Amino acid sequence: MEYGLLSRMNAEATCHRTAVSGKWGFEGDAEPHSLLRAAVAMRLRCFFPLAAEDQGRALSALRWPFRDDALLGDLKHGLRVQALDAREISSADERWFLRRVRPYRTDDDTVQGMVVTFMDITSRKRTEVALRESEEHLRRITDALPVLISYVDRDGCYRFNNARYRDWFGIDPSAVQGRRVSEVIGETAFAEIQPLMERALSGETAHFESWLTTEAAGGARCVSAQYIPDTDQRGLTRGFFALVTDVTERRKAEEGLERLRQDNQRNLDELQALLDAAPIGIFFARDPGCQDMMMNQAGAALLRVPPDANPSKSGSHAEELAFRVFHAGHELPPEELPMQQAAALGRTIGGMELDIHFPDGAQLSLLTHAAPLFDDTGQVRGSVGAFVDVSEQKRLEARLRQQTRDLEAINQRKDEFLAMLGHELRNPLTPIRSAVYLLGTNPSPGVDLAWAGEMIDRQVTHLERMVDDLLDVARVRCGTLSLACEEHPLQGLLRECVEAIAPQARKSTWHSPALCRRNRCGSSVTVSVWFRCLPTCSTMRRVTPPSMDRSI
Repeated sequence: MEYGLLSRMNAEATCHRTAVSGKWGFEGDAEPHSLLRAAVAMRLRCFFPLAAEDQGRALSALRWPFRDDALLGDLKHGLRVQALDAREISSADERWFLRRVRPYRTDDDTVQGMVVTFMDITSRKRTEVALRESEEHLRRITDALPVLISYVDRDGCYRFNNARYRDWFGIDPSAVQGRRVSEVIGETAFAEIQPLMERALSGETAHFESWLTTEAAGGARCVSAQYIPDTDQRGLTRGFFALVTDVTERRKAEEGLERLRQDNQRNLDELQALLDAAPIGIFFARDPGCQDMMMNQAGAALLRVPPDANPSKSGSHAEELAFRVFHAGHELPPEELPMQQAAALGRTIGGMELDIHFPDGAQLSLLTHAAPLFDDTGQVRGSVGAFVDVSEQKRLEARLRQQTRDLEAINQRKDEFLAMLGHELRNPLTPIRSAVYLLGTNPSPGVDLAWAGEMIDRQVTHLERMVDDLLDVARVRCGTLSLACEEHPLQGLLRECVEAIAPQARKSTWHSPALCRRNRCGSSVTVSVWFRCLPTCSTMRRVTPPSMDRSI
C-alpha cells in the first residue's frame, strides 16, 4: 500500500517535472524548499490549508495546522539513514494522521529529495482511544470487584488478571500474565481444579465450590469458581474466563448456622421430649387473642381431646369442645380464662384453681399458671400455661380434714377419759380417808375395826389398777387401748359404793333403787346402778357383766 502510494505520487511528480523550477526536495543540509508543486499541492490541500503562493517556500516558513515538531528533523535524518518509523501526529482540530517520511528516487535510483505522506487515521485513533478507555473502565471495574477475574489460554497461562490477585497472592497482576496457573496457585490447588479447567477448555462451563489450600494465598480458602469457555466463530475454544469468589466467611457462617440449627433442633427435640414426658398439661397460644393453641400429650389427656386439636375456648371450633370450665362454682367465659388473661394484661396469672366438668359427670380440678409471650418489639404474641391436675390432692386434703376431725374427736374422748380417770382416782381416797379417820379416833371397847383395814386394802388395790390404766394413755393415743371386762359380785360393788359415799351421804340426800334381780330361772342378769354421790356432781355408772345379754 505504501509503495503504491509513493509510485502514484512519483508518477504525478514526473508529469509535472517540466514545470518545476529548481529541485524537488533539498540536498544535503540545505534548508528544505521547493518541495511543493502544483499537483502535489492539490493533494496536500486535502490535508492542509495551503495557498498557491506557498509553492517553493521553505517548510520551516510554513505554519502547519498539526503538532509535529519532529518533521524537519526526520527529513534531515531521512536523507542519511533513508529509513524512518512512521509517527502518529494530531492536528489542532483533534484529527490524527500517520506521517511517514521516505526518500524520493529518480529512475536511476538517485535520491532527489524526501516524500512525506499523511494518512488520516482519525477514525482508527478514536476507535483505539475508545477501546483504550473502555479497557481502562473495564480494568477499574474488575479491579473493584471482590472476586478474582482472569483469562486463561489453551496453554494454561494467564493472559488477564485483575487487581485482586495482588490481595490474594501478593503478586502484581502484570507479573502474573504469561505465567502458568500451577505456578501461581501451587501444585496442590492446581491438581484439584485441573479437571474443571479441562472441561472449560473443551467448551463446557464448569462450576465448583470447595476448600482450596494455596500457600501463596495464605492457607485454606473456600472458593466458588466458574469457568466460562471463550470460543471463536468456528466454535474453537481459545481459552476460558475464570471468576473466583472467596466464600470462606460465608461458608464459615453457613457451617456456624448449620451447627446452630443442629443445636436448636437438638434443643427442640429435648424440649419436645420434655413436654411429652411432663406429667402436667402445657399449653401454648400462638396469637395475642389465644385463638390458636397447641398442647402436649398430658394436656390432651387432661381435656380428653386429640393431641393435634385446638383446645382454645376462644377459637373458632370452641363449640366442639365438650368440657366446661368453672371457678369458685361459676362457669368462666373465654376471656376470663388464665391464658387469655395473661395475654390481655401482659402479666403472669398464677395460682388459679379451675374445675373441669365433662358431659359424663366427671370433674377435674386443675391448678393453673399462665404467663405472656413477647416478640422482639416487646408486644404480646401469645401466652403459655401450665395446668396441674390436683384432683387427687383435693381428695387427699378432704380425707386429711376428715382424719383431722376424727383425731380431734379421739382427742376429745381421751380428754373425757382422763377426766373420768381423774375422778375415779379421787373416789378411792374418800373411803380411805374415812377409814383412817375412824382408826385415828378412840373407838369404843369391843368395836371391830378390821373392816377398815380391808376397805383400805380394797381401795388401794383399786387405786393401783387405775394408776396402771393411767400409764396406758400412750395406748389411747395409738388407738390400741383395750378394756378388760371381768365379772364381779354385785354385793361387793355395792359395798364399795356405800363405803365411798358414806361420808357424803350424811351431808346430802340420796336414794338407792333396786340393785339386783334374778330371773325366773334363778340366774343373775345385767344390773344398772345409778346413784348420787355429791350435791354438785351427778355420776352415772353402768355395770354390765360380759356374760349377760339383757339389762333391766
